[in-house]
Amino acid sequence: KDRGMLVMVDGAHGILAQELVLNETSLPCVDFYLGNGHKWLSCPRGIGFLYCPDPKLRDTILRLPAVISHGVGQGFQSRFLWDGCRDYAAALAVPAVLDFWEQEYDPARVRLEIQDKLSEAVALLKEQWHGATTEEDLGDCLLAPQNVHAPMMTLVKLPNSVQSFSSNSEDAKAVQDFLYDNFVEVPIKCVQGTLYVRLSCHVYNELHEYQRLADTMLRFPEKGKRF
Repeated sequence: KDRGMLVMVDGAHGILAQELVLNETSLPCVDFYLGNGHKWLSCPRGIGFLYCPDPKLRDTILRLPAVISHGVGQGFQSRFLWDGCRDYAAALAVPAVLDFWEQEYDPARVRLEIQDKLSEAVALLKEQWHGATTEEDLGDCLLAPQNVHAPMMTLVKLPNSVQSFSSNSEDAKAVQDFLYDNFVEVPIKCVQGTLYVRLSCHVYNELHEYQRLADTMLRFPEKGKRF
Protein backbone atom coordinates (compact mmCIF):
# COMPACT_ATOMS: atom_id res chain seq x y z
CA LYS A 1 0.00 0.00 0.00
CA ASP A 2 2.93 2.36 0.69
CA ARG A 3 3.88 1.97 -2.99
CA GLY A 4 0.38 2.76 -4.19
CA MET A 5 -0.35 -0.83 -5.22
CA LEU A 6 -3.78 -2.44 -5.11
CA VAL A 7 -4.10 -5.57 -2.98
CA MET A 8 -6.37 -8.47 -3.94
CA VAL A 9 -6.74 -11.58 -1.78
CA ASP A 10 -7.58 -14.93 -3.38
CA GLY A 11 -9.67 -16.26 -0.51
CA ALA A 12 -11.13 -19.31 -2.23
CA HIS A 13 -10.61 -21.42 0.90
CA GLY A 14 -11.20 -18.66 3.42
CA ILE A 15 -14.84 -18.94 4.46
CA LEU A 16 -15.32 -21.20 7.51
CA ALA A 17 -11.67 -22.34 7.32
CA GLN A 18 -10.74 -19.23 9.26
CA GLU A 19 -12.42 -16.51 11.27
CA LEU A 20 -13.13 -14.09 8.45
CA VAL A 21 -14.33 -10.56 9.15
CA LEU A 22 -14.75 -8.41 6.06
CA ASN A 23 -14.46 -4.77 7.01
CA GLU A 24 -11.88 -2.02 6.75
CA THR A 25 -10.89 -2.43 10.40
CA SER A 26 -10.04 -6.13 10.13
CA LEU A 27 -8.63 -5.90 6.58
CA PRO A 28 -7.31 -2.33 6.33
CA CYS A 29 -4.95 -3.02 3.41
CA VAL A 30 -7.23 -5.21 1.27
CA ASP A 31 -8.82 -3.61 -1.78
CA PHE A 32 -10.47 -6.76 -3.16
CA TYR A 33 -11.30 -10.09 -1.56
CA LEU A 34 -12.62 -13.00 -3.64
CA GLY A 35 -14.12 -16.07 -1.98
CA ASN A 36 -15.93 -19.31 -2.80
CA GLY A 37 -18.88 -20.73 -0.94
CA HIS A 38 -18.83 -24.28 -2.32
CA LYS A 39 -15.64 -25.30 -0.53
CA TRP A 40 -15.54 -25.37 3.29
CA LEU A 41 -18.82 -23.51 3.70
CA SER A 42 -20.50 -26.34 1.73
CA CYS A 43 -22.78 -24.18 -0.40
CA PRO A 44 -23.94 -25.49 -3.78
CA ARG A 45 -21.49 -24.95 -6.63
CA GLY A 46 -21.56 -21.58 -8.31
CA ILE A 47 -21.57 -19.51 -5.11
CA GLY A 48 -18.86 -16.93 -4.63
CA PHE A 49 -18.46 -13.32 -3.59
CA LEU A 50 -16.46 -10.19 -4.29
CA TYR A 51 -15.67 -7.77 -1.47
CA CYS A 52 -14.56 -4.23 -2.34
CA PRO A 53 -14.99 -1.58 0.38
CA ASP A 54 -13.82 1.41 -1.67
CA PRO A 55 -16.66 3.09 -3.64
CA LYS A 56 -14.09 4.68 -5.98
CA LEU A 57 -12.74 1.27 -7.02
CA ARG A 58 -16.28 -0.04 -7.49
CA ASP A 59 -16.99 2.75 -9.96
CA THR A 60 -13.67 2.51 -11.85
CA ILE A 61 -12.00 -0.91 -12.03
CA LEU A 62 -15.26 -2.73 -11.29
CA ARG A 63 -17.46 -0.40 -13.29
CA LEU A 64 -18.38 -3.04 -15.89
CA PRO A 65 -18.40 -6.83 -15.29
CA ALA A 66 -17.22 -9.22 -18.00
CA VAL A 67 -20.84 -10.17 -18.67
CA ILE A 68 -23.07 -7.10 -18.75
CA SER A 69 -25.97 -7.33 -16.33
CA HIS A 70 -29.48 -5.97 -16.89
CA GLY A 71 -28.84 -3.87 -13.78
CA VAL A 72 -25.86 -1.88 -15.11
CA GLY A 73 -26.17 1.71 -13.95
CA GLN A 74 -28.23 0.78 -10.86
CA GLY A 75 -25.48 0.29 -8.30
CA PHE A 76 -22.61 -2.07 -7.47
CA GLN A 77 -24.64 -5.22 -6.76
CA SER A 78 -27.13 -4.72 -9.58
CA ARG A 79 -24.47 -4.49 -12.26
CA PHE A 80 -23.41 -8.09 -11.47
CA LEU A 81 -26.80 -9.54 -10.59
CA TRP A 82 -28.86 -10.17 -13.72
CA ASP A 83 -26.59 -11.46 -16.49
CA GLY A 84 -28.90 -13.73 -18.46
CA CYS A 85 -30.61 -17.04 -17.78
CA ARG A 86 -28.61 -17.85 -14.66
CA ASP A 87 -30.01 -20.50 -12.30
CA TYR A 88 -30.30 -18.80 -8.91
CA ALA A 89 -31.14 -21.96 -6.97
CA ALA A 90 -27.62 -22.12 -5.49
CA ALA A 91 -27.80 -18.52 -4.29
CA LEU A 92 -31.21 -19.07 -2.73
CA ALA A 93 -29.73 -21.93 -0.67
CA VAL A 94 -27.10 -19.74 1.01
CA PRO A 95 -29.30 -18.57 3.95
CA ALA A 96 -30.10 -22.19 4.81
CA VAL A 97 -26.40 -23.08 4.73
CA LEU A 98 -25.51 -20.19 7.02
CA ASP A 99 -28.31 -21.11 9.42
CA PHE A 100 -27.01 -24.68 9.53
CA TRP A 101 -23.48 -23.67 10.54
CA GLU A 102 -24.67 -21.11 13.08
CA GLN A 103 -27.40 -23.25 14.67
CA GLU A 104 -26.07 -26.82 14.37
CA TYR A 105 -22.34 -26.13 14.68
CA ASP A 106 -20.26 -23.41 16.24
CA PRO A 107 -17.80 -22.37 13.48
CA ALA A 108 -14.94 -22.00 15.96
CA ARG A 109 -15.59 -25.51 17.29
CA VAL A 110 -15.79 -26.82 13.73
CA ARG A 111 -12.32 -25.46 12.97
CA LEU A 112 -10.83 -27.06 16.07
CA GLU A 113 -12.53 -30.39 15.36
CA ILE A 114 -11.26 -30.43 11.80
CA GLN A 115 -7.71 -29.46 12.79
CA ASP A 116 -7.61 -32.28 15.35
CA LYS A 117 -8.94 -34.78 12.82
CA LEU A 118 -6.47 -33.61 10.17
CA SER A 119 -3.60 -34.02 12.64
CA GLU A 120 -4.66 -37.62 13.27
CA ALA A 121 -4.81 -38.31 9.54
CA VAL A 122 -1.37 -36.79 8.98
CA ALA A 123 0.13 -38.86 11.80
CA LEU A 124 -1.42 -42.02 10.34
CA LEU A 125 0.06 -41.42 6.88
CA LYS A 126 3.47 -40.47 8.20
CA GLU A 127 3.74 -43.58 10.32
CA GLN A 128 2.53 -45.99 7.64
CA TRP A 129 4.42 -44.41 4.74
CA HIS A 130 7.61 -43.32 6.49
CA GLY A 131 7.68 -44.99 9.90
CA ALA A 132 7.70 -41.53 11.42
CA THR A 133 6.72 -41.36 15.08
CA THR A 134 8.77 -38.53 16.64
CA GLU A 135 8.02 -34.86 16.14
CA GLU A 136 11.30 -34.43 14.23
CA ASP A 137 10.44 -37.32 11.90
CA LEU A 138 6.94 -36.01 11.39
CA GLY A 139 8.25 -32.63 10.31
CA ASP A 140 10.42 -34.21 7.60
CA CYS A 141 7.31 -35.66 5.94
CA LEU A 142 5.56 -32.33 5.39
CA LEU A 143 6.30 -29.67 2.80
CA ALA A 144 6.05 -27.07 5.58
CA PRO A 145 5.32 -27.20 9.32
CA GLN A 146 1.69 -28.06 9.94
CA ASN A 147 1.05 -24.88 11.92
CA VAL A 148 1.70 -22.73 8.83
CA HIS A 149 -0.56 -24.75 6.53
CA ALA A 150 -4.19 -23.91 5.90
CA PRO A 151 -6.30 -25.11 8.86
CA MET A 152 -8.03 -27.82 6.82
CA MET A 153 -5.32 -28.89 4.35
CA THR A 154 -1.70 -29.97 4.34
CA LEU A 155 0.84 -31.58 2.00
CA VAL A 156 2.20 -34.99 3.06
CA LYS A 157 5.16 -36.59 1.29
CA LEU A 158 4.30 -39.78 -0.58
CA PRO A 159 6.20 -43.01 0.20
CA ASN A 160 9.82 -43.13 -0.91
CA SER A 161 9.02 -46.10 -3.15
CA VAL A 162 7.23 -43.78 -5.61
CA GLN A 163 9.78 -40.97 -5.43
CA SER A 164 12.77 -40.45 -7.69
CA PHE A 165 15.44 -37.83 -8.23
CA SER A 166 13.44 -36.59 -11.21
CA SER A 167 9.80 -36.82 -10.14
CA ASN A 168 7.65 -34.49 -12.21
CA SER A 169 4.05 -33.53 -12.93
CA GLU A 170 3.59 -36.62 -15.12
CA ASP A 171 4.51 -38.82 -12.15
CA ALA A 172 2.02 -36.89 -10.01
CA LYS A 173 -0.71 -37.49 -12.58
CA ALA A 174 0.12 -41.20 -12.76
CA VAL A 175 -0.28 -41.52 -8.98
CA GLN A 176 -3.47 -39.48 -8.93
CA ASP A 177 -4.96 -41.56 -11.76
CA PHE A 178 -4.01 -44.78 -9.94
CA LEU A 179 -5.75 -43.62 -6.78
CA TYR A 180 -8.80 -42.46 -8.73
CA ASP A 181 -9.05 -45.86 -10.43
CA ASN A 182 -9.08 -47.34 -6.94
CA PHE A 183 -11.88 -44.99 -5.79
CA VAL A 184 -9.66 -42.57 -3.87
CA GLU A 185 -9.97 -38.90 -4.88
CA VAL A 186 -7.08 -36.68 -3.76
CA PRO A 187 -4.80 -34.22 -5.58
CA ILE A 188 -1.15 -35.25 -6.00
CA LYS A 189 1.37 -32.42 -6.32
CA CYS A 190 5.00 -32.34 -7.43
CA VAL A 191 7.00 -29.67 -5.62
CA GLN A 192 10.67 -29.30 -6.49
CA GLY A 193 10.94 -32.92 -7.60
CA THR A 194 9.09 -34.43 -4.62
CA LEU A 195 5.59 -35.92 -4.74
CA TYR A 196 3.03 -34.96 -2.10
CA VAL A 197 -0.63 -35.69 -1.45
CA ARG A 198 -2.74 -32.63 -0.69
CA LEU A 199 -4.68 -33.86 2.31
CA SER A 200 -8.00 -32.20 3.12
CA CYS A 201 -10.40 -32.72 6.01
CA HIS A 202 -13.95 -31.63 6.83
CA VAL A 203 -16.47 -32.54 9.53
CA TYR A 204 -17.82 -35.46 7.48
CA ASN A 205 -14.44 -37.15 6.96
CA GLU A 206 -13.49 -40.13 9.12
CA LEU A 207 -10.13 -41.67 9.94
CA HIS A 208 -10.85 -44.92 8.10
CA GLU A 209 -10.94 -42.94 4.83
CA TYR A 210 -7.33 -41.86 5.35
CA GLN A 211 -6.44 -45.44 6.22
CA ARG A 212 -7.81 -46.47 2.85
CA LEU A 213 -5.65 -43.81 1.19
CA ALA A 214 -2.60 -45.12 3.04
CA ASP A 215 -3.27 -48.74 2.07
CA THR A 216 -4.06 -47.95 -1.57
CA MET A 217 -0.95 -45.81 -1.98
CA LEU A 218 1.23 -48.65 -0.73
CA ARG A 219 -0.05 -50.80 -3.61
CA PHE A 220 1.25 -48.34 -6.20
CA PRO A 221 4.01 -50.00 -8.29
CA GLU A 222 7.48 -48.91 -7.34
CA LYS A 223 9.42 -46.60 -9.60
CA GLY A 224 10.67 -48.58 -12.60
CA LYS A 225 8.14 -51.41 -12.08
CA ARG A 226 4.96 -49.74 -13.26
CA PHE A 227 4.69 -51.32 -16.69
